[in-house]
Amino acid sequence: MRRIVKIFGFIVIFLLVLLLMLAVALPSLVNQFKPEIEKVVKEQTGLTLALKGDIGLSIYPFLGVAISDVQLDEPNGERFAEVGELKASVALIPLFSGQVGVDRILVSKARLNLRKGEDGRGNWEIISATQAAKPKQEAPEAKPDQPSGELPQLNILAFNIEDTALNFVDQQSGQSVALKDFSLGLEDVSLGAAFPVSLGFVVEAAKPKTTLQASLKSEIKVSKDIKKIALSDLNTQLSVTSEATQGKTLNFDIRTGVEVDLAEQLLAIQEFVLQFENLKVQSNVQVSNFEAPVIQGDLSIPAFSAQALLAKMGTPVSMSDPKALSAVSFKTSMSMRDNLLTIPDIVMALDQTTFRGGVTVNTVSQAITVALSGDRINLDHYLPPGKEGEAAPVPAPVPTDKPQSSGNEPLIPVEVLRPLDLSVSLKLAEATLKDYVTNNMEIYLTAKNGLLELHKADATLYDGTLKTKASLDARTDQVRYSFKNDIMNVNADKFPKSLTRQEFMFGLLKIQPQGKINVNTRYQSQGNSLNSILENGNANLDLYLEKGALEELELLTDLYQLASKFDQNVQDTSKLVAATPFKDLKTQFALEGSQLHHKQYRLQLNRDADLLGSGEVDLAKRTLEYRFNLTPTAEFIEKESKWATAFRNIPLNYVCKADLNQSPVPACKVDRSAIEKAATQAVKDKAKTKAVKEIDRFFDKRKAEKDAKQAENPDAEKSEKQQRKDALEEAGREVLKGLFK
Repeated sequence: MRRIVKIFGFIVIFLLVLLLMLAVALPSLVNQFKPEIEKVVKEQTGLTLALKGDIGLSIYPFLGVAISDVQLDEPNGERFAEVGELKASVALIPLFSGQVGVDRILVSKARLNLRKGEDGRGNWEIISATQAAKPKQEAPEAKPDQPSGELPQLNILAFNIEDTALNFVDQQSGQSVALKDFSLGLEDVSLGAAFPVSLGFVVEAAKPKTTLQASLKSEIKVSKDIKKIALSDLNTQLSVTSEATQGKTLNFDIRTGVEVDLAEQLLAIQEFVLQFENLKVQSNVQVSNFEAPVIQGDLSIPAFSAQALLAKMGTPVSMSDPKALSAVSFKTSMSMRDNLLTIPDIVMALDQTTFRGGVTVNTVSQAITVALSGDRINLDHYLPPGKEGEAAPVPAPVPTDKPQSSGNEPLIPVEVLRPLDLSVSLKLAEATLKDYVTNNMEIYLTAKNGLLELHKADATLYDGTLKTKASLDARTDQVRYSFKNDIMNVNADKFPKSLTRQEFMFGLLKIQPQGKINVNTRYQSQGNSLNSILENGNANLDLYLEKGALEELELLTDLYQLASKFDQNVQDTSKLVAATPFKDLKTQFALEGSQLHHKQYRLQLNRDADLLGSGEVDLAKRTLEYRFNLTPTAEFIEKESKWATAFRNIPLNYVCKADLNQSPVPACKVDRSAIEKAATQAVKDKAKTKAVKEIDRFFDKRKAEKDAKQAENPDAEKSEKQQRKDALEEAGREVLKGLFK
């Protein structure tokens, strides 16, 4: 027995010595093959491999390999990749019993440099080009899959990727992206038991300049048959700093749990919570039958301030109501079966407004149906703030050296519109915009096969009705447009105070509308460029206003001021008519191609004067010309007042012009040439009248003197010579007076 033990001891010692000799000898033997390894890599990839460090091998108790300082260069000498250190070791003895016990796998200081050249080719294509140049070998005949049986028991004490980076440069666009400080860690990895995992990295982009920092921690459990995977306590943190956010850092925190059962085809995302600054998104989702997914879930966003979030993102918004967008929330459930996603019970709050409804999406046909209804919303709260009475800023002139559009570029993306299959229904009990309050609003819109139709946009408005229809037909390349709007029997007397003053015709007229208002608009055109739409446009607008008043009519003020130049008896040149009543305003606008015509209309103002107006807008050239004429009425002239005398022959013509490319505000001026002509004529008439009076006064005086002498001697008869002389003087008077007529 002792002899057997002694022999066994000698065998063990021999094996230990043999393993020790192999552990010492193998590294030197392997390092002798480094040139052969480098040569094979060159032949297979076209890249140059340099094994700068020694290759280390170990046999017992761990079968392992260690490589350091590995470099891989492109044919031009630029560095393609490098690895600072690579280690892997497996316990030797457990291998004989079918167990895999990994001591450690380590990848450290790895670098990969990817580059796309100006010709659009990537440096990674060197490998594929090298493979393509080699003779093709016949692939071995595929063998039928054999049952794999149970997987061997796997245990990994540690798996680490440390200090790894990837750089990508696109020389065509100038973009560059760098993945830096990448790390991945797994400890005590074993099938059937939970083990921790951690991940971290930094991404930097050049355009726009952006930095993303990310970290992830979780526990993973994988079943022994690798059919069940569970991630518990999954916590992901992201922070983004970018030029797009004005250099501000945005923070994201994601927490959830995920379970996957491949055998049962189940996926469950439990208690998902996304925290983005003050925005919190909560959800639970369960997916079954991966081939034909069936989904059940819910989604909720508790109330948050969207205004504060936008400010944090570097895009603050300023609105008329400082409290606007301060309370936004969303809640719904969702389900999907037979390729139909249903979101049936949406509840969305926007400050004081609540919307309810649902959405369905067919994931195969991409058909979308939306139906929402809301209680009341004041859209004025969400408009940019404006100061009362403050004039709108005049846009800066368009630089003349900036390339201008030809007007022939396509406007409508028909290829995008044609696949749309959309149905949208929106109802609002009350909506306010620009202080106009509408009730019972209904909007119904569809899109299918390139035909977009607004079937209705109806509402009630101050005892009247508003009805609108429109369509955009992109089923052919010749896009067609139509628009129809009817505003009927709107009662202007019920307008709020802010609407009792309206500006028309680019602010040229300020009107206080009263009574009933009717507006009918029709428009049609075709084409898919600005020029063709303008050329083919045809529209009519009929406006009727029962009564009203023109406010601060400067034209009438000018009439009084000009009167002082024609009659010195008129002294009040500062008279301003605050509100000039009128009634039965009927006018028409007509669009023919790019020419918008405002047909002439007549208003009787305060029984003093008639206001006539007409004008044109050239939509292609973006120019405007408008003409006003103010003429005293016959009734006013017949009053024979000092004003009537002055107004009798005064032509007051206004001409307003604007280049809308430069300014939307027309420049108006009086037609001075007509006034100067009238003024000259008035001076002449006044001088003629005075001259005639002087002639009459002179001859009347002479006649009076003669009559006085005749009275002294009434019995004396005029001689024939004297009679001829008197007749000649009377004829001379008429001749002289005729010179001034």
